[in-house]
Amino acid sequence: MPTGLDSAPHNPFYPAKHPGNTLMMIAKSNLLMSSGQIVRFTVSMFTAFLCLGTAFGQPFTVQGPGVNASDFRITTFASGLDFPLGMAKLSDGSLLVAISQGANFFSSTGSLVRLVDTNQDGIADGPGTVLYSGLPGSQTAVRVGGNLVFVTSQTKPITVLRAGASPSDPLTLVGRIIINYPGSWYHPNSALSIRQTPGQTNSYDLLFQVGSETNFAVTTRSATLSNANIPGASGTLPGDSAYLLTVTDHGTNVTAANLTHLANGLRNPAGYAFHPATGD
Repeated sequence: MPTGLDSAPHNPFYPAKHPGNTLMMIAKSNLLMSSGQIVRFTVSMFTAFLCLGTAFGQPFTVQGPGVNASDFRITTFASGLDFPLGMAKLSDGSLLVAISQGANFFSSTGSLVRLVDTNQDGIADGPGTVLYSGLPGSQTAVRVGGNLVFVTSQTKPITVLRAGASPSDPLTLVGRIIINYPGSWYHPNSALSIRQTPGQTNSYDLLFQVGSETNFAVTTRSATLSNANIPGASGTLPGDSAYLLTVTDHGTNVTAANLTHLANGLRNPAGYAFHPATGD
């Protein structure tokens, strides 16, 4: 599911609000031979269908060269969701999903909904519980680092929330990391990734992007980084770039440091992953 999205409202990737917006789970079971035993494991991924027209009205199959469709089981995990673009797993295995409710994707307000699948049958137990509301609309990314939840949408601040004592408790606002643009910007921030800072506890490296100002010209202007209640989140952000910011949770407050310009010359670097062994 793409997370780097053209900010132009006419983008066909975002249709008008549709009551059938659905979150699907695709589970793949594999067989492994280990010490003479066969062990079955399941790998699950979630995907959102934002507009269910006739093409998506019937069940689909997973296809492709070398793909055995019978290895996959597809279920409707949850339905009735408005633009469920950002998702993250919580500590108990439940799913935190960002939704954007309104007339359309670009005229909406955001909420975070927790979905639970107690018996792990690939179908959520119910419609979910709202853990936080009142976010900006057009939500595109959610990430969890320790007790902190980071959520953002195009051109909007990165909102930092704190989890409660249990995964079902409401989230509370910590502060905001704000990216300020000098004017119209075709490819603003929209994606996040996070890792625990190597060798440190309660510290997390947050990745985000500032894409290109236009589609067909070199970006010459810069955005700036500021904050609301996240001291240290400040600096200058040239476009066409990916950035890393270290965020530290002190329990009662959060600080930021070490803004790093990771790479430039990138039109809209909206997808990231950390190597599980090296952290690269």
